[in-house]
Amino acid sequence: MTGEPTFFEIGVTDTARARAFYGGLFGWRFESGPSGNGYRISTPTVPGGLHGDDEGASPLVFFGVADLEAAMARVRDLGGQTEALESRADEPRKGSFGRFALCRDDQRSPFGLHQPPEAEGEGTQGPAARRPTIDHVTLWVGDLPASRRFYEAALAPLGFGLEFEHEGLLAFGSGESGRLILYVGERPVVGVHVAFSAPSPEAVDAFHAAALEAGGRDNGAPGPRPEYHGGYYGAYVFDPDGNNVEAVHHAVPPG
Repeated sequence: MTGEPTFFEIGVTDTARARAFYGGLFGWRFESGPSGNGYRISTPTVPGGLHGDDEGASPLVFFGVADLEAAMARVRDLGGQTEALESRADEPRKGSFGRFALCRDDQRSPFGLHQPPEAEGEGTQGPAARRPTIDHVTLWVGDLPASRRFYEAALAPLGFGLEFEHEGLLAFGSGESGRLILYVGERPVVGVHVAFSAPSPEAVDAFHAAALEAGGRDNGAPGPRPEYHGGYYGAYVFDPDGNNVEAVHHAVPPG
């Protein structure tokens, strides 16, 4: 593992555009990072990270080490420099993929050091250790432009947006969970119920209003649904093909 690439970081100006670009190019999956200002990148091999507000940044490769402090000391012994990614001090940064340090060699070329979780006794923290989830749901639609207008408007209040598109295909996602994939076809799917999580009751209200304005048909106004549980707040709209699309906010009932 020592000296092998184990992580990479990409800095961009606009993370939404970058997610659409790299998701469309490579099919990468993105999840919000712990700092709230970046994303974890899942690839079939080496995991990575994405951060914004960094125009002109070059991709940075991190090389695996078994002992981060010892490796940082060796860099300095050889005439290089080490610095933390966040504090800009001579301390490593600890994150969900392990611990990191930003370095420069004796010619000032940048690179990174990465002590993976396995090397520090934390257990596996990568994709294999994540909680199982649904990766994507696919719907066949009859009118792709109409479905695009509907879902772009309806899902925006919920934090979902168009991540990438190909001929006859649209992919909506939030960067944190599964995607909704729309394919155009002669036999559209009808009667499917798809529910999206909403961060608040106000987001449910906004979803319902936006969906109706974008051509949806009402199937249940926003409000509590105590028959499901005391903190269930949802709204329902039929999409252009007649599928039942829901936004739901789950709150813990008082007492």
